[in-house]
Amino acid sequence: MTVSESLFDGNIASEAGGGLALVDCLGGSGAWNSTFSDNKAQYGGGMSASDCDMTLLAEGCTFVLNEVTGARGVGAGVAISGGTPTTLASSIIAFSGVGEAAACEEGGALNASACVAFGNAGGDWVGCLLGQE
Repeated sequence: MTVSESLFDGNIASEAGGGLALVDCLGGSGAWNSTFSDNKAQYGGGMSASDCDMTLLAEGCTFVLNEVTGARGVGAGVAISGGTPTTLASSIIAFSGVGEAAACEEGGALNASACVAFGNAGGDWVGCLLGQE
């Protein structure tokens, strides 16, 4: 699945991927030039990817005002678990009201390329984004 030039706004998920959840996906999956705004979930307020074998999660995307909820509460902008190390390219993660910019769990890895993380309540360049600013 590929998402391009789309808006995900004001969505709520009880568990993962407030705006978009990718599960058991393959190489062509991801988002391009899309906006994820004001979404909420326990894991990946804006977008989550779990057990995916893909190299690019998102390119040219904006993740803004997303939040995490509940006890798990990680990755307000994006969250990755398991699968192949994934790239977030030329994207913005900003102004998350609750939670850090990005989170990686259970072997998930996120490589940031030409990205901006700014004003996220739980931190910007922390967790799996640490040292990639």
